[in-house]
Amino acid sequence: MNRAAKVAFVALATVIILTSLSAFLFFWSMGEVRGLAAVQSCIANLKELDGATAAWALEHGKTNRDDIPTDSDLFGMTLYLRDKPRCPHGGHYSLGSCSARPRCSIPSHSLEFGDVYVRDEHSNVVSEAAVRVKGGGRDYTMRTDARGFANIECRGIDRGLKPGTTVTVGKHGFLDSQLSTAKGWPLNVILRRARAPESPSAQH
Repeated sequence: MNRAAKVAFVALATVIILTSLSAFLFFWSMGEVRGLAAVQSCIANLKELDGATAAWALEHGKTNRDDIPTDSDLFGMTLYLRDKPRCPHGGHYSLGSCSARPRCSIPSHSLEFGDVYVRDEHSNVVSEAAVRVKGGGRDYTMRTDARGFANIECRGIDRGLKPGTTVTVGKHGFLDSQLSTAKGWPLNVILRRARAPESPSAQH
């Protein structure tokens, strides 16, 4: 193979590689867009279910916050929603009570996705607690607000939190608490106060 042929071969191979890479990135990005659209569609369904449950509770004067509507209470031509929504990813919906939100069986499809609530062992709010998210190539820390609340959601096809991601919550004077995001949402964290070490004089 002469020099000109070698140059032509290298140029052709480069074009093929770049074209293949561009095609891969295009189809990957399209898949991500479709995946995110499906998540958003499911979230919209959950909001509809939440609104229908609230309307049912108000119209029927439900005072017991644990009352849960049935499908026949909410869905029908003359009821709150004509048909029961379906998750585009095949998840299964559970209707919430008057005091709870409806849920999808896919953890990342949640109205409370990324919500973290931190309390101490006496149910007091713990503000300024460090909430560290680690796993799936991510490592970042947020802090709880005056309500003991933080939302750790990141955007993406998996809404930012891959399987195996752990959440570690800590604050000076408390023992750290570590949870898996596979537990579902919201994450309700209990921080227990660390015991102060006994002084030498107290040990005698």
